[in-house]
Amino acid sequence: MNAPIERVITDLVQACVLTHDLEATMKNYVEIAGIGPWAVFDFGPPDVTNVLVRGKPSTLRVKLALSWTADRMWEIIQPVGPSPYQEFLDERGEGLHHVLALTAGSFDETVAHFHKHGCEPLMTFEFRGTQFAYIDAMKPLKTYVEILRRPPGGGPRKRPTSPPAYWYPFEPAPDHKW
Repeated sequence: MNAPIERVITDLVQACVLTHDLEATMKNYVEIAGIGPWAVFDFGPPDVTNVLVRGKPSTLRVKLALSWTADRMWEIIQPVGPSPYQEFLDERGEGLHHVLALTAGSFDETVAHFHKHGCEPLMTFEFRGTQFAYIDAMKPLKTYVEILRRPPGGGPRKRPTSPPAYWYPFEPAPDHKW
């Protein structure tokens, strides 16, 4: 008899790629994959706080773009300064960096579960009350796994709640169907 699989990751929310050139990568996603429009943000202080990289205090600033297809979010990140994102680009080049996943357990239970399997947090930070952890599951799962803990009442969104720095290639209408 086969034992049931105990679900830890229950759904995929987002896929993120890293790039040296945010503009060119967004353009390719629009023209080749038909994914867009993109909300572009300068992501860093003062909205990003309590950054720890490998358990040590750090800072974080990136340019990032978000778009959606059905219920899935796409993210493109271009590092601005030293960060685990820049380390990845330097060591591995551009490409898929992490997936944002929903989990069966709480944030703390999920971190502990991965820890038990030798996968430690690479980076943690807070963004406007939401706590994020990037779990270094690169060896066993071949990717980083991002998990989050939202404040009460904070659920998934299909359009940014704060205005982006700009939209690429255009701002969608309020009734745009992602």
